[in-house]
Amino acid sequence: MNQLLFREIELYIQTHYQTVTIQQLVKKFHYNEDFYNRLIKENTGLTYSSYLQQIKLTKAEILLTTTKYSIEEISQQVGYQNRSYFYRVFTRKYGVTPAQYRKNNSRTT
Repeated sequence: MNQLLFREIELYIQTHYQTVTIQQLVKKFHYNEDFYNRLIKENTGLTYSSYLQQIKLTKAEILLTTTKYSIEEISQQVGYQNRSYFYRVFTRKYGVTPAQYRKNNSRTT
């Protein structure tokens, strides 16, 4: 049962990753915040915040390598309103800035 519920919640988060909050999950699925934290941790090994950040950074990675959008546009598209925070979390995960990542991995012509 929890696997099925996790898949439904995962799909919702994947679809609304730019703006989803744990409070929205509470309203949509009618469980308390702690339940979502436990469910996500059990299924991904990550906290809710880390899981959401991973989704956003993966989407940013795809946009950086397949589009010509500016880094600021990409950071906003994936749900980061603060560009410097986006740079900080991206660099922490990938070891390079978004611009360096794009230069090293670009698939656009």
